[in-house]
Amino acid sequence: MRRIARALVPALLLATLAACGGGDDPRPKPTQDAERTQAADAFAKAYATFRADFAAGTALGDDDGLQNATRSVRAIRAAYFDLDTATRKIEMPDDVAPDVNAMLGAIGDLIAALDKQGATTTSEEFEAAKPESSAALQQADDAIQVVVDALGAGTDAESGAGTSGTTKQRRLDVDYASGDSVDDADAWVADLLEVGAANVDHETPSEDMGVVVAWRAAFPEVLGDSGVVGYEREASENGISGFAVLPKDETKEASRDNPYFLAFAVRDAAGTCAGGVLSGYPDPTDERTVRVKPGTRCSGAAVASKAGY
Repeated sequence: MRRIARALVPALLLATLAACGGGDDPRPKPTQDAERTQAADAFAKAYATFRADFAAGTALGDDDGLQNATRSVRAIRAAYFDLDTATRKIEMPDDVAPDVNAMLGAIGDLIAALDKQGATTTSEEFEAAKPESSAALQQADDAIQVVVDALGAGTDAESGAGTSGTTKQRRLDVDYASGDSVDDADAWVADLLEVGAANVDHETPSEDMGVVVAWRAAFPEVLGDSGVVGYEREASENGISGFAVLPKDETKEASRDNPYFLAFAVRDAAGTCAGGVLSGYPDPTDERTVRVKPGTRCSGAAVASKAGY
């Protein structure tokens, strides 16, 4: 969730001067491109805050128990509410307004579902409320992504990072993958870690340092052009959530004391989720598998939180 702030913040274009009339002084008037960029900039800041708050809320549910689960739900609800509030203050381009309204509606539906789940008093009630809140969360996330795309920027996966370039990686012939289907999430993670460690290069000019290109080369039928999404989005069946290589502390330059990491989650054809992390400096080649508990959001962000990033 943390790379969007960079992806959505290009330099503002110069404003054009409005035609002067009467005796009034001419006043600068932003161009349409400048207005779009200003909206994208403001949304980037709101979305970056949301991503951080969402990750913190998700982490609250890592420990067992109803109290931790409901605390997590309430924190996630607050993250979406704050994104809604911040978005309403942004003057969006006319062509993006319908997508923004749809997003706000989806967030409203999600908040209502999370309110129900967060108010449950037994584990049985909490689990019974989960399908509705999970479906609403996915709809809200999809609607948010539409707005990101409509602003002309995109997140990690949609920005094209790692989708171009060459790799020495060859296709893997494994017994758990047939066509576009994967039958063993844990085995897949193990191979993705190995492929990533063998191909990552900090000198590669892309956010994935060459890892995603290699993943796609190793599993071309499974991943194709859309099988890998940004690490805040949930992995689809037979897909991967996790794109960008980040320093552990993004406020500081990467170093041996502040190494890079790439956290990712995968989901197989049966819906089983598994996770992994590549880490290290200058190349993140250290491999680590991360257990994803049933019911946990299947995303690279959740794996990163579980792994302590």
